[in-house]
Amino acid sequence: MEINHDQTKHKFYCIVDGKECLVEYSIADDEIDFFHTYVPKELRGQGIAKKIYDHIAEWLKGKNLKIKTSCPYAEKYFISCK
Repeated sequence: MEINHDQTKHKFYCIVDGKECLVEYSIADDEIDFFHTYVPKELRGQGIAKKIYDHIAEWLKGKNLKIKTSCPYAEKYFISCK
């Protein structure tokens, strides 16, 4: 699964079975807020959101950003990483 990062639209995403799965974020100064995670209903339960967040966690390494999690899935993911 190829995970892409569109910095202009502030999202990480992948296409699975022709459907977009994504994580949207906003960024201001030194804070990044992951506010929306979406996987189409028929694709849920396959670990797709986790794979996107694993990619995000790698991308965040070495960046000096405070993480805010307005999305419940993002909060759950980052708490489990501690």
